[in-house]
Amino acid sequence: MRKKINKSKKSLPLEGCAVSSLTELIISAPAGRPKKPKIDPSEAALHLRLIQHGQHIVEMYRKFFPEEFTRDGIDYGSAERLLKSYDDFAHLVDARLFPVHDFSSNDMVWEEPEHGLDTMFICYHQFAPFLWYRREADLSRVERLIVSAAGYSGLEMRPPEGYRFSSNRLQELSWKRKGIISRLWLVAMALLGGTDNVWLDLDEDAFYQSEPPDWSAGQVEWLAKEFKEAQRISDEINEFFAWVGNDQEKVLQVTDLLRKAQIPDKPIEVKTRRGKPLVETLTELL
Repeated sequence: MRKKINKSKKSLPLEGCAVSSLTELIISAPAGRPKKPKIDPSEAALHLRLIQHGQHIVEMYRKFFPEEFTRDGIDYGSAERLLKSYDDFAHLVDARLFPVHDFSSNDMVWEEPEHGLDTMFICYHQFAPFLWYRREADLSRVERLIVSAAGYSGLEMRPPEGYRFSSNRLQELSWKRKGIISRLWLVAMALLGGTDNVWLDLDEDAFYQSEPPDWSAGQVEWLAKEFKEAQRISDEINEFFAWVGNDQEKVLQVTDLLRKAQIPDKPIEVKTRRGKPLVETLTELL
């Protein structure tokens, strides 16, 4: 589900003016006096690395938020001020595109700036708000019916012996109905993790086992598009639950569709050239 954007391994060019002025601070001293650095060497090294490995952040800041970039720009005065400029970009992404932590919240940016600036620090709490197993104790009646009908939890609508839940069948049945009831399939897929939207389907295990996304223009665009779609889906699902409410007649409509989505679990038959199932042919031969 997650789109992988190839990242460049080449070193990025340093910002000439900022590097020159910083270097002068370190090596220059008034004539006739012993030379000594004006700033902590370790901070100077961090400053230089933040400049070198953060150029792609500057480019994305300019691309996605040109008005704010023109107004605020990038402050190269010190490592702390430069990192704040990068954080300003992350805050804009979080507010307008998709949830992400700022750079300074990631310990890696202080130890290995090249990696801390290269990968996103996604806010996990925004993932999968509908997945049933993340909030099993708080499911509504309709949600419990869906999960039970799919055979995952509860006995109320568990498929009978020889039957299985078919999401394709539920989709077909739902889309034939008019009105909000037609969204039942979408609601079921959100609960069961089958929407194909990364923000809705990703569970905790998959999140921590997967590689974090890269900070690249393509990845930002894709995640922003997915998040916007997730918000649209969420609105439709919440409208569905508001529509059902405690109306028993509507709950019965949901129950009816879920029952019809449980189909016979027929084994797949492998036929031979003679047209008989493989098991039957082998039985004859034996």
